Amino acid sequence: MNLSEFDLIDKYFTTIMQRDDVVLGCGDDAAITRVTADIDLIEASASTCSAPMGADTATGLTDKCLAQLAQQGASPAWMTLALTMPAVDEAWLKEFSGALLAWGAQHNVQLIGGDTTRGPLCISIKVIGIR
Repeated sequence: MNLSEFDLIDKYFTTIMQRDDVVLGCGDDAAITRVTADIDLIEASASTCSAPMGADTATGLTDKCLAQLAQQGASPAWMTLALTMPAVDEAWLKEFSGALLAWGAQHNVQLIGGDTTRGPLCISIKVIGIR
């Protein structure tokens, strides 16, 4: 069986539970949750697990998230990083983190957390905004 991305999400990850504060959930590239009557929190994620990866990977993933937030009319504020690496490569980390943090400074987006693990190289970034 060859499922599309959206068919896979519908079949395996769409929940029957529907919270009142979820405006847009599984099935879209950006999730929207209602924080208060006049504030929505928008979260957009992008990932890659293919090599080679460099500084352009950081800006490519963050730009993809930024575009998803813009589609929802959100202003970006925070980001998280999940980084899996087979080993610590300080030269690569310096290049990647420099590009990621420079992008954040340019867009007024602060890195607020995430996770680092050991394994095959994989990068996941979430940018969170408000509208």
